[in-house]
Amino acid sequence: MNYCNITLPIILFYYKILKESCWINKYLKSPCKLINVSIPLTFIMTLLMIHTVGFEYISHYQKFYAECVSVINGNFTIYCADMLRKILMLVPGSMITWKFFLLQRRLVDQHAPSLCDSKHGKVLDIDGLSLVSYSRKREGSDFGHSRKFKGRPLLQVSGSFIGKIFIDCKLFSGNTNTSTFFKKAVKRAFSLGYSFTIVRADALYGIAENLLFSEKLSLLYAIGISTSLKALKKGKKLFKKLAKKKSYKIIHIKKGNAIMDLGLVNVAKQYTKPVLRRVILCRRIHRRKKNGNWKIKTYFHAIVTNLDWTPRAVYRFYMQRQVIENGFKELRYHFNINKFCKNGKTSLKANELWIASKMFAMTMYKIFAETILSKRLRNKRIRTLLRELFENTISRIQNQKVVLRRNPKHLWHLKRMFTKLQQNNFLMHPYEIQV
Repeated sequence: MNYCNITLPIILFYYKILKESCWINKYLKSPCKLINVSIPLTFIMTLLMIHTVGFEYISHYQKFYAECVSVINGNFTIYCADMLRKILMLVPGSMITWKFFLLQRRLVDQHAPSLCDSKHGKVLDIDGLSLVSYSRKREGSDFGHSRKFKGRPLLQVSGSFIGKIFIDCKLFSGNTNTSTFFKKAVKRAFSLGYSFTIVRADALYGIAENLLFSEKLSLLYAIGISTSLKALKKGKKLFKKLAKKKSYKIIHIKKGNAIMDLGLVNVAKQYTKPVLRRVILCRRIHRRKKNGNWKIKTYFHAIVTNLDWTPRAVYRFYMQRQVIENGFKELRYHFNINKFCKNGKTSLKANELWIASKMFAMTMYKIFAETILSKRLRNKRIRTLLRELFENTISRIQNQKVVLRRNPKHLWHLKRMFTKLQQNNFLMHPYEIQV
């Protein structure tokens, strides 16, 4: 569905925040000159319009460009699709992407600093995502390590997530081992100005080098680790023996899930000196009924940590890294992270900027939700909000008037938003809600 009309309150909020900000010219003016952009705000609003509405491709945006212009009604300007393509062809490197994330950090600190917090303080999550490439000509697309997309060229994104927002990303070619991004991710997060005390990641990043690096920076961590290590293979055998005896050392979390604290285990193969770290072994039993017969599969994974918590607390904390997976889902299903902006030999940095702009749009929505929406609606994803609230309230935008549906369900929320947006005569052409 085309969301051009019903995303209007969100788009106007973005414009208000950005126009009043003094950081746009400071961070983006000089890098935007390299891509022939004289007004950075116009470039940013074009990207935010595309990603918030949910256009899959630039060609899709081109089809509805006239409608987008009529909806914003001269309050601000946006680039057409052809102009945007020319700009993206000129992206020289990662500097403009880095500046986007610096601008994002300033906006979060100013308008919604609570987005970086969680129940356990400020926790940095690091994870990767494989993106299928349907064009072998795209730079960086290569056959990689992903089991889900065997035989297909792909690219890999590594992202850093803190609290409720993505703070950084890096686009790699498909055959790159993204475990090397761990050190870069931690350093870049500090360079962006984020303070955090705990790092959380899956088994892809669970190597001794990363653990030692975290300890040098006095960081706490809970990171997955491969169960193929010799010491962990012995631990699995011990786990099975103790499970049959119903030992008190086995801690049952819920049906099918149990854990055991192995204590200090050597987690390094290549080092001459043993690297002893605390490891918690986890077992999951998956039961499935097929053709009248029960099929039972047992899976093991392990967590290496320096947290001085109980094994149950460490397990629950580690499993909460699902927040970054939910973030990737939102990027995939509304912001269309799998859809790239261009092909060719010089497309990798342009596509990296394209993905960063999607993360920036996602963060701007989080600021909108934290600032404008009531507590009951703040945790809703943008697509859910558009479908349940705006779609059942707004019919269309016509002649500076917001035409409502016959029985608008959420009129109070809509009036509340427009009242906040139109304070101090902010808009050149204010909108009127036609009741």
